[in-house]
Amino acid sequence: MTAGLPALIFDCDGVLVNSEPISNRVLCDGINDLGIRMSLDEVMHRYIGMTLDGVFVDIEKRLGRPLPEGWGAELDRVADAAFEQDLQPIDGIIDALHVLRDHGYDMAMASNGRRVRFDESLRIVGLADWFSGLRFSGTEVAHPKPAPDLFLSAADAMGRRPSDCIVIEDSLTGVRAARHAGMRVIHYAPEGPKAQAVGMSARTLHRMEQLPVLIAAISG
Repeated sequence: MTAGLPALIFDCDGVLVNSEPISNRVLCDGINDLGIRMSLDEVMHRYIGMTLDGVFVDIEKRLGRPLPEGWGAELDRVADAAFEQDLQPIDGIIDALHVLRDHGYDMAMASNGRRVRFDESLRIVGLADWFSGLRFSGTEVAHPKPAPDLFLSAADAMGRRPSDCIVIEDSLTGVRAARHAGMRVIHYAPEGPKAQAVGMSARTLHRMEQLPVLIAAISG
């Protein structure tokens, strides 16, 4: 750690890896196979930022009955194959991470996703060695995002106060969690700022290449 620098906490899906279009395409197909008609845009709007357990509970409510036995396992099987074939890092993130590490920032990763999924995602895109020992899953805390528990766990593991941390998020769920934790937050929004995130005092990031400069500006 370089004295005076904040610690950085990264979300995974949509921040480190471009997984959202893939996982939500697979989820959308599975939901429609159950007889619930949803477009990909509807699925992404409704479920991005949620835990998988939360998604399944919501689908069961809409379905009016428990999910078929093996439905989740089949969803995993299809997603695994799609990730191996199509998953890519977010444009510019790998170079940005190297710059930030070279400047001495402490970095962790905190995702509502399952550990087995984000470990595989990082491996596929060449980030398997990053955030070693500092990867945190929303399935392993009492309350996942938008509660602050996950980010507070990451800060505690790094020996940092919440006010010393900057969170990099793409979902409004994650932005809310960071603000509830008392942390500064950068909202990665390549398609433009969202009013809800701006209203929560998030700084908007359009391109990952700009991340080190924006963090330096916030840190100062």
